[in-house]
Amino acid sequence: MGFRGFLCVGAAALVSVAGFSATAAAAPKSGAAALSAAYLGASARDVAVLATAVPQSREGMAGSAALVRVDDGSDGGNPACHVVAFAGRPSAPIKVEAATRLSTCPRFEKDKSKGVRFERIALGARRGAWLVRLETARVDSIAKGIETQTLWALLASNAQDPTPQQVWERASTTFKSREDPRLNQAEQCEAPVVRGGSAPEVLELPCETETMLGTLPKRQRQVFRYLWEGDRFRAE
Repeated sequence: MGFRGFLCVGAAALVSVAGFSATAAAAPKSGAAALSAAYLGASARDVAVLATAVPQSREGMAGSAALVRVDDGSDGGNPACHVVAFAGRPSAPIKVEAATRLSTCPRFEKDKSKGVRFERIALGARRGAWLVRLETARVDSIAKGIETQTLWALLASNAQDPTPQQVWERASTTFKSREDPRLNQAEQCEAPVVRGGSAPEVLELPCETETMLGTLPKRQRQVFRYLWEGDRFRAE
């Protein structure tokens, strides 16, 4: 699924996520890769930094984070993606503070940067989160088509624990078959919209869905809603 994200930083404000993106001063990919490899116990040649990002200036935080893919042949040969948080100046990270594995990771080397998005966004007025978008695809030889899964996720840490915790995610599946279009389905989403004041309250996710009625596609626009409960967003 896809997003075109928005966030609220005040009771009546609604601001595009793109406005919060801060990647220009992100950690150098070479340094981030070496530190990530050592922390995750992987060889540097098996680690790829897909994107890096830094906290927003209003947060006054040091450090940075990277979206890292590890393809070392473990876990049945499936690559693993992690959000890795660093200490030190963004231009010169000195160590890994914490890392969190994601549920989706690009399967093929040639697709590893396809559709990737990684940035820091506001999660209410007092907190930030890492926004992640990843895609992975596979060939379904039985159904004779291509299945694509798109993950969008928000990860946030707190003062007591630097480990980025997943506070929301949605994985969308699209399947396309040339031989039997009756099996086709799709879900393409825009970026999430978060509303709230000092704390987040509601996340809305607009999506375009497509299902088949025989050989005819049925398209709909849906808005999925999630409410902030305790420490994460939960489906309404």
